[in-house]
Amino acid sequence: MKKQAILNFICTAIIALFTYAAFSKLFNLTAFVKGMQSQPLPVWLIQLSLFVLPVSELAIPILVMLHKTRKTGLYLSFILFLLFTIYSIAIQLHQFNHIPCSCGGLIQELTWKQHLFLNIAGMTLTITAITIHKNKLPKKQS
Repeated sequence: MKKQAILNFICTAIIALFTYAAFSKLFNLTAFVKGMQSQPLPVWLIQLSLFVLPVSELAIPILVMLHKTRKTGLYLSFILFLLFTIYSIAIQLHQFNHIPCSCGGLIQELTWKQHLFLNIAGMTLTITAITIHKNKLPKKQS
């Protein structure tokens, strides 16, 4: 029962974080687009990200909410946190001349070190949730 409570807490946190991130981008779309266009990334990747990020940040909470798709949602959550972590590490290593943040809302106010810690925490929680989800319930017997 304790593992189920931990899993529920982590899933709720993932749902809240990604829903907030998606809607903060969509409600201030002009700032999001401008922030993405000033990223030190190839143009094709920026254009792809303008669509993929909000869609992913909306899809992950839905997938995590539904029991049948939870595992997929957790893996996608991990992948997104991993990508954000790699980007945050590159920024910490001064790989870019400028480092704009195209996040939205309160997340935009974080320092890059805080972004890194948030992303590492997100990866850690997601790995924990994936592990619990894999091992939480015995298979139904016929």
